[in-house]
Amino acid sequence: MMQDRLRKVQDVLTYIRAFLVLSRVEFMVMGIPVIALSALLAVSRPNDLMGDGAVRLGLLAALWYLAYWICSQVNCIADYELDKRYKSRLPQAINVLKGPRTIWTIIAVEIVVASAIVAYLATTESRLGLVVLWVVGLFLVGAYSLEPLRFKRRGFLNLVTLSLILYFLPALYIYYAMAPQMKILPLLALLGFSTQMIGLLLVNQIEDYHEDKEMDVLTSTVRWGLMKASMVSLLFTAVMSVVLLIVFGMLARNPYAFAGIALMLVAYAATLRYHLNLFRAATSWEVTHEQAAAQRVRQLAAQVPLWFFVTGMPLVVAGLNLI
Repeated sequence: MMQDRLRKVQDVLTYIRAFLVLSRVEFMVMGIPVIALSALLAVSRPNDLMGDGAVRLGLLAALWYLAYWICSQVNCIADYELDKRYKSRLPQAINVLKGPRTIWTIIAVEIVVASAIVAYLATTESRLGLVVLWVVGLFLVGAYSLEPLRFKRRGFLNLVTLSLILYFLPALYIYYAMAPQMKILPLLALLGFSTQMIGLLLVNQIEDYHEDKEMDVLTSTVRWGLMKASMVSLLFTAVMSVVLLIVFGMLARNPYAFAGIALMLVAYAATLRYHLNLFRAATSWEVTHEQAAAQRVRQLAAQVPLWFFVTGMPLVVAGLNLI
C-alpha cells in the first residue's frame, strides 16, 4: 500500500518535472522584469498596486506565464524531431507526458484559461484592445514555430518575432491594462527594453549554432556566422543601453530614481563586458576552429538566462520613481 502511494507520488513529480522542462522553466525568470517594469511604468503611486490593482496585476502575471508556456510548448512540439538529436530532454519530456497529442491538449486548456482572463480584463477595463493584442500574440506564437510560416527559420525575422512575443507585446499589454492613459516616454522605455533583448535572444541562438547549422535551420546566427552574430548582439545591447539610460533619465522624478540609473549603468557595463567576452570567444573560433574556443562560446552563451534578468534593472528605476 505504502509503495503504491510512493509510486503515485513519484509519477506525479515526474509529470510535473516534465511539464517544467517542456515549458522551459530556466527562462521563466525573464517574466519578472517584463511584468514588474510594465506595471511600475503604468502607475503613478504605490497605492495603485494595492487592492484592485494587485488583483489586476496578479491576473496579468498569470496571463504572461500562461502565454509563455504556450509559446514554449508549441515550439517544443514543432522541434520534436530536431531536438531528439541535440536537446533530448525536451522530446523526452514530451514522451513522459504521453506524446504530442497530450501536449496539444494541455496547450488548448492553457489557451482557454488565458482567454478567459483576457475576456475578464477587457470587460472590466472596457478595453477591447486587450483582446486584439491577445489574438495577435497567439498568431505570432504559431507563426514563429509552425509551418508554413515558421518565422524561426527566417533569419532576422526570428529575432524580431521573439522580441515581440516575449517582450514588447506582453509589456504593452500590461501597460495598456494598468495605465489610466498611454504616455509616450513609458512606451519608448518599453520599446527600447524589448529591442535591447534582441541582443540576448541572439546569444540564445549562438548556443545552438552548430546544431542549427547541421540541421539547416537558418537562424540569424547560422546565416551570419558566430563572429558577426556576436558583434550584432553586442551592438544591439550597447546602443539600446544608451537609449534606455537617456529615456529613464528623462522619466526620473527624484534622487532615488537617479541612484537607480547609476545602478542601471553598472548592470549594463557588466552586460556589455559579457557580450565583449562572447565576441572575443566567437572571433577566436572563427579564426582557429579549435574545440576549446567552441566550448568557450557555448559556456558563455549558456549564461544567457542570468543576463535576461540583469538587463531588467530598469524596473528598479521605475520602482524608485514612485517613492
